[in-house]
Amino acid sequence: MGLITNIYLKENISLVTLAGAVANVSFLSRVFGDIADAKINVDMISQTAPMGKKVTLSFTVDNKDMVKVLELSKSITKSYPEVKPLVSGNYAKISLFSEDMPEECGVAAKVFEILEEEGIEIAIITTSETDVSILVNESIAATAYEKLKEKFCV
Repeated sequence: MGLITNIYLKENISLVTLAGAVANVSFLSRVFGDIADAKINVDMISQTAPMGKKVTLSFTVDNKDMVKVLELSKSITKSYPEVKPLVSGNYAKISLFSEDMPEECGVAAKVFEILEEEGIEIAIITTSETDVSILVNESIAATAYEKLKEKFCV
């Protein structure tokens, strides 16, 4: 295909999901403010559309920050008992980048097709005009990375 100019693989990532999160910016400000105060760098952020007054909020951090995130989750559930935090490690992020992506239809569809052929499931997806990033289990990340590189960077 040759469209993608760069593919990045970043390992040692933890996924944090806050199920039943409050669907307002005050909640987001509090959560990400606490994370910033703890000197934790957040990478991918994904939020579902509101379902009533609730959303599911997911984000990624380095595995080295998992203990800090677990401590922060206690503070979150103390203030918001309806929020159910789920924290798990051993993920990797693969990002595909191209400045030409806005003019090219079907890039995400092709990514999903390639991963389906390999039986690789995606934990979280984020996109922008110029990139598609996916979070996959670290044990299969190298295979996913190589297959995507093979198909896109010809």
